[in-house]
Amino acid sequence: MKTSQTPKSAEYYLGLRYTKAVRPLSAEEGGGYVATIPLLGRKTFVAVGETESEACAALDELREMIIPELVNQGVALPEPQDEEEVQERFSGHIMLRVPPGLHTDLANYARRQKVSVNKLATQFLSQGLTGRMLQDEVKQLKQHVQDALSERLQQQQTGITSLTGR
Repeated sequence: MKTSQTPKSAEYYLGLRYTKAVRPLSAEEGGGYVATIPLLGRKTFVAVGETESEACAALDELREMIIPELVNQGVALPEPQDEEEVQERFSGHIMLRVPPGLHTDLANYARRQKVSVNKLATQFLSQGLTGRMLQDEVKQLKQHVQDALSERLQQQQTGITSLTGR
């Protein structure tokens, strides 16, 4: 996480593209969606809305109010990093603890496939991560389509109501 060494303006930080995290709220939480900017603080930069789009719009409004205030207070804000910069910090080595039974199953399967446990585990992690990322993208696209259709339907209903005068 990069933090500012020299004071930068609120406009500078407002121009940066911070990653947002959006998730649906359960019925117990009130329904709708919650959007956050994890790098800036999940408890400070948090907004809700009935749709993903509304939650993100509310988060953008909040960001435009809070960032100037934090800059005025002299708070050093972290800056988002590009993916290449983040990847440079990882060596490719990972220590992973798994239950003995899973380790045994993985080793036996690797032996049958005539590959190393490391290669098999890497393949499984890659496949699982790719699948999860695709699921998340499909879920987001589905929500965007639903939001757009809902908005379009509301516009059409509003247009019909204004034409009929009811």
